[in-house]
Amino acid sequence: MDKVIVVTLAYRPEYTRLLIKALEECRGIEQYKVYFHIEPVSKEVIQIAQEAKLDKEIEINKGIKGCTRNHLDAFSKGFYYTDYVILFEDDTIPSKDALQYFEWCKTHADDPRCGWVSGWNQRAPNSDEYTRVSIRNSMRPWGFAIWKDRWEEALKLWRPKIPHWDMWLWHEALLGRYEVYPRLARVQNIGSKQGSNVPNFDHYIKHMFNPFCSNLIIGTLDELNRPYRRDW
Repeated sequence: MDKVIVVTLAYRPEYTRLLIKALEECRGIEQYKVYFHIEPVSKEVIQIAQEAKLDKEIEINKGIKGCTRNHLDAFSKGFYYTDYVILFEDDTIPSKDALQYFEWCKTHADDPRCGWVSGWNQRAPNSDEYTRVSIRNSMRPWGFAIWKDRWEEALKLWRPKIPHWDMWLWHEALLGRYEVYPRLARVQNIGSKQGSNVPNFDHYIKHMFNPFCSNLIIGTLDELNRPYRRDW
């Protein structure tokens, strides 16, 4: 299986339901193997994952690993099978065409400026930007993908007790590379509650909330059936 999604879960069953429903409705999901890495803190979350109508494998951690360790182990599992891994967390909800977007981005592996891929964007695009893709000096890992060679490059700079895997990638391990992102978001961040990096609702609204996702703007995906365009 050369198309792989990894999913990290912990303690939010209401978000987990929304994520899995969205994944089940993604175009092309039948071509993917989904690897769940779940912290052992919610029986309800585990049950929801077990009932998902996906080609899946579930690993329940023997003890609580914490966010960063759980993500690192999930990536390691994914890269055992493929050279490009897509990550979703419980509060990152993909649009129906999200996997098509991530697959298109995969083709830019040879561009040394590209460090990783995000499916998130906050700004409302014009209609002529719906299939435009850009790069930015940022880290918005809410719907995320990365190539194996970038990941292996980053791991050479790993050190114990790094608190946030995403900030480590951006500020240290892959410094100088850019994030690929869609002008029209293909992932919506819904994580306003119980987020490890969300101190309050105002912070979520300012920095994470993005109402301009392709599922929410366009009633049908027909408008998106045209080639993606890069502008870098």
